[in-house]
This record gives sequence, structure tokens and C-alpha cells, in this order.
Amino acid sequence: MAKKLVACRIADRDVLEHPEELDLLKDKVGLTTAMLGGPFDLSPETRALNPYPKEVRDKRGPGLGLTGDDSIVRRAVDLAHAKGLEVWFNIGGWNTGDVPSSELAIKDLWGRPLNKVGTGEYSQARFAKPSGNLCPNNEAVNRWFEAAYAEAAAKYGAEGVYAGHSRYDDLSVYPAIFACGCESCQQAAKEMGYDFEDMQRGVQEVWERLQRLDARKVKLAAEVGLNPFDLLELLGGDTGVIEWLNFRAASLGRQFARFTTALHKATNGRARFGAQAYPASFELLVGHLYKDYAGCDFMVPPLMWIGGHFMDGLAAWADFILRHAPGIEEKDAVRFLYRLFGYDVVEWLPLSIDGMHLHQGAIPAERLPDYRPQSISGGGAPAENLYFGPYMDLVELEMKKIAILRPSAIPFYPLLRGAVRPRVELRRQFQLAESLGFEGWLIHGYEGLL
Repeated sequence: MAKKLVACRIADRDVLEHPEELDLLKDKVGLTTAMLGGPFDLSPETRALNPYPKEVRDKRGPGLGLTGDDSIVRRAVDLAHAKGLEVWFNIGGWNTGDVPSSELAIKDLWGRPLNKVGTGEYSQARFAKPSGNLCPNNEAVNRWFEAAYAEAAAKYGAEGVYAGHSRYDDLSVYPAIFACGCESCQQAAKEMGYDFEDMQRGVQEVWERLQRLDARKVKLAAEVGLNPFDLLELLGGDTGVIEWLNFRAASLGRQFARFTTALHKATNGRARFGAQAYPASFELLVGHLYKDYAGCDFMVPPLMWIGGHFMDGLAAWADFILRHAPGIEEKDAVRFLYRLFGYDVVEWLPLSIDGMHLHQGAIPAERLPDYRPQSISGGGAPAENLYFGPYMDLVELEMKKIAILRPSAIPFYPLLRGAVRPRVELRRQFQLAESLGFEGWLIHGYEGLL
């Protein structure tokens, strides 16, 4: 049986200041891989490809920090290797959260850059925030990623690069679902055999209907449940909408293959390239489709963010429904979304927008009766002051969906939370990943494991 990969995201400086923690993690969780993050000292040739404005490009480029003194990352890599560990670099992707220029930002299908909230419909949203996305079809951006990923791995001797946030914005920035429609994306659509005008027309029509929801129908849908195909029919969507979602995912997929090829070439096949793969319930809404990862060496579903990004995204859409279906009750808007995405099978989920914000997965103990009045995990009070059992219910749901849909030829390493309490829930997520056949896992927040 192949050895499971167990990776932890560790700050480069922490490796140098607390090297004993690597030994403890090897002993306690079977650590095989240290994930480091730079900053890096890249060559003048690669730096010249940095698409960021000149006032910031000396300090950072898309996805990573830059430095003239790389002694910390060099020493951290050497120390991890000396302890028998592999090293991966955790470098960002298109969803950088940092878009200093509208020329680089994604644009919606009406031509508006989304790195500012603006004055349109979204400016009225309760949770409005600017997009943090670069255009995935911008050749200047992709040349940078291609060179930066490859040089970082080759120069410092890493065995892998994990491109985190390699997607469109999360669900709470819902205008991003209608992006990107810039000239680069229009040209890419033509090259890939998609009819951009047909996609644009279909998506714009759906957007207009979304803003005129019928409260009675939404309430009925909350009672009986609609699947995404039903919703598409209700909104009058056609093949243009389906093609739009496929085009966005294929745009990312072809760049993943490109980055993988460059990394293999630069390291003579030593290093592997992998990308973030959003959980199955929402993958198409952020530009992911598992079949389009065929060019990658591995995939990483970020399950640790279920209590935060994913539930926050549903909360943003519940707010949208309240504003565009006059007369709808909040609980019906929330229940409609749970049923649409299959989350209604989790019994504890709150029916208020405020309740959907789960502190990145944890529920304060004093609020627990609002969520699950019955006994918890066989009884007893939650450890300390936070309880992660509800977070684990969603992790289990998404893990099982991924196990059904994943392509078997590519290793999947779910990104899991290390600071989960009580410890029975901490062990539960690792045992579940192993039982479902995942080839390993990544851990974020390892302090609780020590």
C-alpha cells in the first residue's frame, strides 16, 4: 500500500525557529511534507514578467511575495529535507485577493471590472466586497504564473507546487459568476470552440430573471426541493448558460496543464504541480470541473473553509433572494439554498443569515443550543469554548460527494483543519479521508496537533 501523503502548511520562519515541531508532527500525524510559502528571490527574467504595476512589483507578484534575501526560504527547505521531509511551495493562483489594476481584473459580461464594488445591484448587497480575481485568460498573468511556479521549484529544490486559490471568487462575490467577459476571454472562447455571444446572451437573460424572483415559487421550492437543472428551467436558461459554466472551467483547466508541463520541464520531472479543487457542491460556480484537471499531478479540495467561505457564500445568496423576492421569509430563502445544494441533509443548519456565519467552522459553546439542542456526540459538554462537530458534518458530506465524482487517475488531498475540538472530531476527519480512499491530506493550523 502506498504511503499516505500528510502535509502541513508551516511558516518558513517557524521551521527555523522551532525545528522540533517537524519531529513532533512526524511522530504524531505521520508528516511527510512541509508546505512553505516564501518570499522568493526570482531571476530578473522572471521578474520582468510580473504584470503588477511598477510601484508594487519589487515586493510582490500575483500569488507570491518577492525578496532580495532568500536566506530564510533556503534554510527552511534545507532543514526540512535534512529531516527526511519533502517540500511543497504553497503559492497563490488567480484569486489573489490583490488586484492592483483594473486591466488585470476580471470583467463581467457587461464589461465592468469587478475589483471595485461599484454602484450596481451588488452595491446593495449586505456582504458586498470587491473581487480579488485576476483574469484566467490574461496571457501576461499566465506567463508570470508559468515562470514563477517553475523557477521557485527548480531554484529551491521543492518537490511540489500547490497553487492555492486557483479559481474565481468564492460564492459571496456573486457577480464573479458572470465573469470574465474581457477581450482575452472572448478570444479564448473562440479558440476553444465556444460561442461567446450565445453564452453572453443566455447568462444576461438569467441574470435579469434572477432579479425578479417569485416569492411564492421560492417558498414552494424550499418545501419540495429543486435541483440545479430545475432552477435553470425556472430561470429560462438554455445551453448558453451551461456552456458558460463549462467554458470558465475549461479556461482554468488548460492553464493547469500548461503550468504542470512547465514545472516538469524545469525540474526534470522531480516536482509535481497541483491546484485547488473546490468542493463538489459548488465547483462549477467558481470555475472548477474535476474532469478539467487531467493535466494536474494532484488536486486539493479546501474543506477547512466550509464553515467560512462556503456558508458565507450561501448567506450572500440568501440576502440576494430576500432583496429580489419581495415577501419571502428569511428562513424560506435559506432553506431553499440548503435544498438546492444538498445541505438539507445536515440537521443542525441554522435558518437565519446571521446564524450561517460559523466562525470558520466553529460554534461558540454558549450558542450551541441554537443549533443542536440534543446531546452532542454521545453527550457531554464541548471541549473548551468552541465546538467543531457541525463543521465536521459538512466536511463529511463534501468528502463523500468528492469521492463519488473525483477522477481516479489523479490523487486527491483534502485540505483539513488541524485546530478542531474535541479531539474525537479531529481524528474523525482523518479517518474519514482514509476510509474514502483519499491518497493523503493537507493540514492547516497544526498547533492543535502538538
